Parts: sequence; structure tokens; C-alpha cells
Amino acid sequence: ILCAALLAGALGWFLGTRPAAELRLRLGEAEGLAREREADFKRAIAELGQSQIENATLKANAANFDEQKRLLIAAREEMLKEFQNAGNAVLGKAQETFLARADERFRQSEEKGEEKLKALLAPVGEKLANYEKQVSELEAKRVMYRWSLNDLVSAVSTPLPAALLAYANGDSPRSGVNARITLAPVPRIP
Repeated sequence: ILCAALLAGALGWFLGTRPAAELRLRLGEAEGLAREREADFKRAIAELGQSQIENATLKANAANFDEQKRLLIAAREEMLKEFQNAGNAVLGKAQETFLARADERFRQSEEKGEEKLKALLAPVGEKLANYEKQVSELEAKRVMYRWSLNDLVSAVSTPLPAALLAYANGDSPRSGVNARITLAPVPRIP
């Protein structure tokens, strides 16, 4: 009996240890799988936390996006105004400089043109002055000849003295007063 019990115990132990080893093997595999699953779970929780943080950041950014957009537009408009003011100032200064230079060149051009015009007109002015002098001299001569002619006409239209009449009638000049009228040639008026 004892032997049988021993034999039965050994056989039971032998048969019992086999499923226990198999169970231990399965338990080890299950524990390894559980550890993998736990690591996956922890990774998933970390990813979920990271996703929640990113989601919260995106929501905050979305909420602030309109404000940021408004601020950017306002900053852009302000910079545009400053740029326009700076551009207008530079353009105004450039225009002033250009106009000053143009005015100076125009003034120089006028002075040079005036000098050239005077140089061109000087001979014409001299000729005109010469013509005026000649016209004045001719007018003075014309007036003098006219008066001379008037005097001559008035002398001819007055009655001749008696001695001249006798001479004109053929009387000898020796018998009376020797009077001769010498007429000077009358110059022609041009």
C-alpha cells in the first residue's frame, strides 16, 4: 500500500506537474502579453494626453486666430500708412530737388538765350540806329529844301523890280541897274 500510494503519488505528481508546467508557460506568455498590452496602454494614454494637449492648443489657437488676424491686419495697415508717408516724404523731397534744379537750369537757359538773342539783335539794332540817323538827316534836308523852295516860289511870285522887267524886255543891262538873278539848282528830294 505504501508502495502503491507512493506510486500513485509519483504518478500524480508526474501527471500534475506536466499541466502545471504548461500552465506556468501559459502564465508566462500571458504575463508577457499583459506587459506588452500594458505598455501599449501606457503609450496610448500618453498619446491621448499629447493629443488632448494638441487639441487644446489648436482650440486656443483657433480662438486666438481671429484676434491674431485682426492684429496682423491692423499692423499691416499701420505699416502701409507709414510706408506711404515715408514714400510721400521722399517723393516730395525729390520733387522739390527736381524743381529747384529745373528752375536753376531754366534760369541759366534764359540768361544764355537772352545773351544769344542780344548778340543776334545787336547788329540789327545798330543798323536800325544807322537808318534812323539817315532818316533824320534826310528829313532835316527835306525840310530845309522845302523852305528853300518855298522861299524861291514866293520870290518868283512877287512882282519883279522895274530894272529886271526892262532887262527881260530886251533893254540893255548897261543902261540901267545891272541886276541879275541867279537861280541855284534845286536839289531833288528822294
